Amino acid sequence: MSEESAPVISWKARVILCPDQGPLTGHRLITRGPEIVGLFPDRSLPHIDREIDLDDSVLLPMPINAHCHLDLSSFDSPIPAGGHFTDWLTRVVMHRRSIGLSATDAVSRGIEQLCQYGTRVVGDIQASLGIASDLWSEHLSGTVYHEIVGLKPERYEPLWEWAHASLADSSARIRHGLSPHGPYSTSRVIFSRSAGSAPLVTHWLESADEREFLATGRGPFRDFLERIGAWPQAYRPITNPWQELLTGGRWTLVHANYLSNDDENELAQRDVRDRIAAIVYCPRTHAHFGHLLHPAARLIEMGIPVALGTDSLASNPDLDVWNEAIWLSHHSRLLSPRQIVTMATKYGGSAIGDSRYGSFSPGSFAHLWGFRLRDGVGNDLWEATLDQASSRSAVIYFGELIDVAKR
Repeated sequence: MSEESAPVISWKARVILCPDQGPLTGHRLITRGPEIVGLFPDRSLPHIDREIDLDDSVLLPMPINAHCHLDLSSFDSPIPAGGHFTDWLTRVVMHRRSIGLSATDAVSRGIEQLCQYGTRVVGDIQASLGIASDLWSEHLSGTVYHEIVGLKPERYEPLWEWAHASLADSSARIRHGLSPHGPYSTSRVIFSRSAGSAPLVTHWLESADEREFLATGRGPFRDFLERIGAWPQAYRPITNPWQELLTGGRWTLVHANYLSNDDENELAQRDVRDRIAAIVYCPRTHAHFGHLLHPAARLIEMGIPVALGTDSLASNPDLDVWNEAIWLSHHSRLLSPRQIVTMATKYGGSAIGDSRYGSFSPGSFAHLWGFRLRDGVGNDLWEATLDQASSRSAVIYFGELIDVAKR
């Protein structure tokens, strides 16, 4: 069925919780096929072919898991943190080497968990070469980033060829992008080559030891790279990664846990700010490592979208991005419930480089959640949706009701 011939559906709910406009009552969400037509007052609805009544539910955009590593979904529990971040990272590297080029089983498990939690839109970093794209596309939409790692040409050149060739696989529902892994692990040659129109993501200032390594080439990261045989013969220090690595294109920065005052001053500069699509914060992973307070609230005040992600089962108990939002609502006094919901929805679209996700704007994909609130909730519906006693009542994916969820 073509989108032009698809039925026009009116979705009726108690309240439509719109990140841009706030709670709307007396309105319907109208969809045609996989896309949103718009929000309309009850008194002036366009022609509709069918109505779906979600009863007493609150309707909001489907949350987006803006950062995950599905190929690390074979862990039954997170790898313990302690000591230096590189101790944890060594175990991740050893795990990846042990499974070889293909992580199909791990990805399948991760996809199954995402679908269980009603999250179908993700920004996934794919580091394994042997995963069939239809495994991903059958169940999910969003952006797949192909990871390039290596400080030596013999390591990064084959990965660059694979990643760059994968960009041709982009479609309307799945975009393919590039992911130079991070400043400490990927040559500046790859950062420079990656600058362009493709979606771009990189891990950024994730740990306290990273800045020392970038500036001097010493410290725990040097030990780590030598230990895994990845240290190059020559290393050129990076004094300003904002100017030396993010040379073009639009970048999503993952983590950004250790931004200094100088970093925030860089972000305030127009030429740098225009290159940043969003920053992704993974709250429970952040807590797992005991990092300092994340600067999410300050970044949002600066006008930078901050989205939510789960990282991986190597650092997180599950892949439910809504659990990230709930956790954050209990642990942050600097972020309002409305900001947290916006981080999980609209800002997620910014992070994966596609504004068709996470909003109710005309032309956006009709990915929606319905929530049934518990009795006796207060007037703040943003807070009420983050109440653990609330239950997800519906999952709508590309305009189709695929799940009357039990949560």
